[in-house]
Amino acid sequence: MQMPIPMDIEQTATSRQLKKPILASRLLDDMEDEVNWSHHGYGRMEFTKHRAKDGEQSIRLVSPTLTSKPSSGRPMGTAVIRRSFQQEDWSEYNRISFWVYPNQPNAQIISMGVVLKVANDPAIKIPYKLENFHYFLLKPDQWNHIIWEIPQIIRHKVEALEFHYRVRGREPGVSHTARFDIDNLELQRVEPDYFEGWEVAPGRIAASQSGYTPDAKKTAISSTITGDTFQLLDAENKEVVLTKQIEKVKTLLGSYQVLDFSDVRKPGIYIIKAEGATSPPIRIKDDIWLESIWKSINFLYAERCGYEIPGIHATCHRDLMVAHDGKQIVINGGWHDAGDLSQGLTNTAEATNIMFSLAELVGEQDTALASRLTEERKHYGVLIGCLKPVLETVTGLFGQPWIFGLME
Repeated sequence: MQMPIPMDIEQTATSRQLKKPILASRLLDDMEDEVNWSHHGYGRMEFTKHRAKDGEQSIRLVSPTLTSKPSSGRPMGTAVIRRSFQQEDWSEYNRISFWVYPNQPNAQIISMGVVLKVANDPAIKIPYKLENFHYFLLKPDQWNHIIWEIPQIIRHKVEALEFHYRVRGREPGVSHTARFDIDNLELQRVEPDYFEGWEVAPGRIAASQSGYTPDAKKTAISSTITGDTFQLLDAENKEVVLTKQIEKVKTLLGSYQVLDFSDVRKPGIYIIKAEGATSPPIRIKDDIWLESIWKSINFLYAERCGYEIPGIHATCHRDLMVAHDGKQIVINGGWHDAGDLSQGLTNTAEATNIMFSLAELVGEQDTALASRLTEERKHYGVLIGCLKPVLETVTGLFGQPWIFGLME
């Protein structure tokens, strides 16, 4: 299987949300006037006529990718531009929309964030802590349409909207400076995604996105079907293969309509239809769960440290070293702990241990997957090869680290 596995953009939540009809909108700022904008943290803010999504200019955030100041967390700091508001009431709208054009030469993936600042109102009791952050990835050197649905956020006293770039380093060969042109900020009202409670969204049927094995119990659930029965159709020829009564269940989490189609054992792709709801395609297959392992291995492959991943990142962490026995040793290998390319030895060791076990379990069932698991776990040896002299020194001081058990 090709690694990294190509992403089907059409199947993402963002793609689906961008297709929603806009029921109402209000322009917040077209970046033609500098009033109400301010800069905070690293870098600087400027207005530029170099490009604009609409009108004559856009606002630009310019930030370094590294700083010389120590940091207590993953980011070294933050570059921020803030649009201030006079405690405006945004309750009539439930989506924020804007456009971003990032420029950071040689960067393959660029991230940014937006923060909604709302004034505290003692009259409103919030039963949980609201984290009004939204982080997003950007395609370099093009306008990116960013949307953020906010129906769950208290927004009747909005004080500011901030655009954040976290200063956290760069890949080898990437520009020392990141630039972000932002334009056409507006509020929108759309039919929001179902965001609260455990019930299924109106008109939807929830089923396993991975699928089901032929002998497994197969159920889907819904909350708004108006009829008493459902049908299971062959997705290819639309023939009805099962008609069955809907079971109504009430639990502590809510009331549900349970659609049990366990009687169908034939491998294939099916669709559930009922009055007022239709499911996405549902698969029945003997080795249906193997695909989730392939996807997990794809994630690990994309997280490889010290290894170039096409379209993800270049060979990295060549500048991270330790001194041992008069030598400078590069500390890379294994996998990054997160998409920000940080490193974590414990997680790397645990992942390797799991891959050893999985390779044994799927060996006869899927030799290609077993081979791929074996290949991926070898990448752990790159890190251990770098660390072994250091760990041997630690052994002499404190006894053998448990991690040596995975080195054979």
